[in-house]
Amino acid sequence: MQGVETQTTMQGVETQATMQGVETQATMQGVETQATMQGVETQATMQGVETQATMQGVETQATMQGVETQATMQGVETQATMQGVETQATMQGVETQATMQGVETQATMQGVETQATMQGVETQATMQGVETQATMQGVETQATMQGVETQAAKRGVETQTAKRGVETQTAKRGVETQTAKRGVETQTAKRGVETQTAKRGVETQTAKRGVETQTAKRGVETQTAKRGVETQTAKRGVETQTAKRGVETQTAKRGVETQTAKRGVETQTAKRGVETQTAKRGVETQTAKRGVETQTAMQ
Repeated sequence: MQGVETQTTMQGVETQATMQGVETQATMQGVETQATMQGVETQATMQGVETQATMQGVETQATMQGVETQATMQGVETQATMQGVETQATMQGVETQATMQGVETQATMQGVETQATMQGVETQATMQGVETQATMQGVETQATMQGVETQAAKRGVETQTAKRGVETQTAKRGVETQTAKRGVETQTAKRGVETQTAKRGVETQTAKRGVETQTAKRGVETQTAKRGVETQTAKRGVETQTAKRGVETQTAKRGVETQTAKRGVETQTAKRGVETQTAKRGVETQTAKRGVETQTAMQ
């Protein structure tokens, strides 16, 4: 699907969605469902096990309940929320966001208003450009976004070959080897051993799944994430984020926005301009005041 504010929903094992352009969106679901919403005054409500809602724009809202649920909201006032075992989110640029859950998941985001959401075992999403989004869930699923609004998806044996201008993509599911040449960008992903090397401008990323050591140098930003003890320290402009997984205390100061999330009892208080959100996970009472819009959801 392509265009302005488009959406596709995909389900199963070995699913793939490719979306490009302005405000495009791919949503993939199964056990680990996800709803992604964008625009003005949009809302997604999700329930169950490992559900996720991602929302962007002006006066957007997501309400989530159950086990390991997550709502991520961004715009002017961006936010990254991370939960689970050995999860990592890397955010750079202006208004970027990555949300990751599960075991050994990784999202790398660059540019202006890009977003990647990853869940499950050994999933990976790589996103570049302006306002692109890929959502991946399950076992060894991959979404690649590139070019201007082209999409091809063949399910079943799930072999996809899409020729898009200069861009050539070949994805062989099963052994799951994908090679995508995109301008200067060359990506090689071997699932199984899962070694990905992506050279993007100055940025060089090397991710070895298993030991899972990622070192990403992006402009001034240097991130070193050691999975296992999982200590992440990311200095982004004025923004300093320190996330200690385990007790999982995250304190992110972003401009006027101050977020304090204590996972476990999971009390999150996010002050965003006029917007004040208080979410107590467990009893899960959420009160979100956004502009004229006031929603109170108790689960």
